[in-house]
Amino acid sequence: DNPNATDQDHEALILGTFYSLGILYDSLYDVDALAVLLRPFQFGLALHDDQFSKWSVLRAAERGGWRLKSWGAFDSQAFPGYRPKTSTGEDYPVKNATFYVFQYMEGYLELIGPSVEGRMY
Repeated sequence: DNPNATDQDHEALILGTFYSLGILYDSLYDVDALAVLLRPFQFGLALHDDQFSKWSVLRAAERGGWRLKSWGAFDSQAFPGYRPKTSTGEDYPVKNATFYVFQYMEGYLELIGPSVEGRMY
């Protein structure tokens, strides 16, 4: 957690993540179409308090070709060995967190064209 990072910085990072994962999926689809079709591409993200709305995560996901599939309370016990850290290496307490699952809409980036790369941030 960078104390100098703004909400806009976090939003740009989230948007870039969704775009990058979409590009990865589409490249995997080109390599092994059957394997990709048999397993939907999903991405999970745990966020604290109001980060979901503050960082416009749903808008970023939709812009990157993802849809929100489900969400629920984040249970750190479901991830053995998971210990979140701050950017300085200190333990980051997990409280009031929600786990969001997004699913990629196959071929989305191909539908909107190559200009998407210029709009990543």
